[in-house]
Amino acid sequence: MKTTSAENLTIFLDFDGVLHRKMIGNFELLSNFNQVLNLFPNIKIVISSDWRHSMKLQDYQEIFGEYANRIMGKTPIITGVMFLRELEILAYVRQHSIQKFIAIDDDCRNELFNANCNWLFKTDYFRGLDVDATNNLIKFIQIKLEEKIIHR
Repeated sequence: MKTTSAENLTIFLDFDGVLHRKMIGNFELLSNFNQVLNLFPNIKIVISSDWRHSMKLQDYQEIFGEYANRIMGKTPIITGVMFLRELEILAYVRQHSIQKFIAIDDDCRNELFNANCNWLFKTDYFRGLDVDATNNLIKFIQIKLEEKIIHR
């Protein structure tokens, strides 16, 4: 059953600890993420993972297959600041006037996002986007789509 929304949501996506456990790199949990994309056909993706430093467009196409067309870009690289990933995401949001967004990240060291970041869906580094996390992500997205407040 697809969930539809007139509003678009952008997901800022990490890979390690999300699409695979730890830093295994095999994208073993990608099918769970694809399930989310099937439920929400208007979702767009921006890569916020450190993998973006070395990956090319063709790499994303090989990994994401039919869903690669939902990838809108990657976050800019900012260095030398606290809450680095959060700031990179917010820079992308401002530059592209994104209204509704979330980040999916394990932030295993609790240093990439502020503790009170209400648009972060945090996964467990050792479990990634397993079945339980996927079900919780679906609920999280539904709540965020219903919110009237624009993130800033």
